[in-house]
Amino acid sequence: KTPSPPSSPPLLLQPLTADDVSIHNSLILATGSADSNIYLFDVGGQPGCGHLVQTLEGHSDRVYCVSFHPTQPLLASAAADHLIKIWIPSPKLPVPIT
Repeated sequence: KTPSPPSSPPLLLQPLTADDVSIHNSLILATGSADSNIYLFDVGGQPGCGHLVQTLEGHSDRVYCVSFHPTQPLLASAAADHLIKIWIPSPKLPVPIT
């Protein structure tokens, strides 16, 4: 079953204030999926309490691999559609650099 998106705006798309949780003090897990999407989960809370924060759409076939850059806010993905995409955060939507 595909996880349902959250009812509130995704964490990565909200303007951040000093009182907000930012991606810099969260633990984000990225997963590829057979449904061609990438799912981002915040797993930085109590064990077993991770939650879906965002779904990235852009591949047309199963996503085999995702990897965060070690120091920059970049995510790379590779899929069976023979594409490698680099995802960057954006105030509007996270978009792949194609």
